[in-house]
Amino acid sequence: MSGRIYLGEITREDLKTSVKWTNDLDFMVLQTTGPLRPQSMEDEIRWFENLPKYAGKVFNYNIRTTEDDTLIGFVVYSSRGQYPAACGGDTAAIDAQHHLC
Repeated sequence: MSGRIYLGEITREDLKTSVKWTNDLDFMVLQTTGPLRPQSMEDEIRWFENLPKYAGKVFNYNIRTTEDDTLIGFVVYSSRGQYPAACGGDTAAIDAQHHLC
C-alpha cells in the first residue's frame, strides 16, 4: 500500500461505527433523495450479511489510514449503475487525508 489511505474490506467489527455514521443527520440528507430513515444495528447487520448477494455488482470498501488502520469512511460503487457511487464517514478525517469525497 502506498499513500496515507487505502480501501479495505468491510468487517463485522466496523458495523458499530458505520451505523453511527449512517444515523448522522448531515450524512442522511446527502445520501438519499427520499424520506430519511434511521438505521438500527440490526439493519446494518442484515445489510452486511446480504453483501455476498451483490458480489460483482456492487463494491463496498472501507477507507482506512495506512498509519494505524483507523476506519475513517467508506465507498460504495455499482458497476451497473444500479446504485449511485457514495462515500461517507468521518469527513474531517477524510478531508485531512486526500479530499476523497
